Amino acid sequence: ENVAIFLSGHGNRSGGHFEFVCHDNSSSNSFDWFSLELVIDAMIRNGAHVLVMIDACHAGQLANRFFGDVRTKATTDNPNGGGLILLTSCVPSQLSIDGGTNGLFTKALLEALRGEADVDTDSAVTVKEVRSYLFWRMKELVRISSNLPAMDWPEQDELCMWSSVIPETLVLSRTPG
Repeated sequence: ENVAIFLSGHGNRSGGHFEFVCHDNSSSNSFDWFSLELVIDAMIRNGAHVLVMIDACHAGQLANRFFGDVRTKATTDNPNGGGLILLTSCVPSQLSIDGGTNGLFTKALLEALRGEADVDTDSAVTVKEVRSYLFWRMKELVRISSNLPAMDWPEQDELCMWSSVIPETLVLSRTPG
């Protein structure tokens, strides 16, 4: 079983933890990850491959929760074969850059899953292909994004991590062909 969770919005770091903030940017409409983490852990323990994709500022902070916390041991060592793939738009210290109708990360991720990442043209887009595509494409999108004169170019480094039980050849999408 494969499960995909995608969130795009505002991100905040609160007390060293990632907080997803809903569209109106109100702290009363945000949530901490503890409840969602419990659901994700339960799915992983039951053998699911869970793909979590977050396009929000500071989203890379989730890597510490999922891969650096003993409560989420299921993400790295699960006898049932379940595991986690975490794709975030930036590392913990960075902001996510908007662009047009989507954030730059969402744009690159959609391109990858629609087949742009399928370098071996076998109509299957794998974890490895998505990771490679995002690394290259995010650098390109940030470079070509507009910038005010005399301002530093923004940095945005995507994060891609997955459980050791998930092979990098796991197919995330199929393309026509």
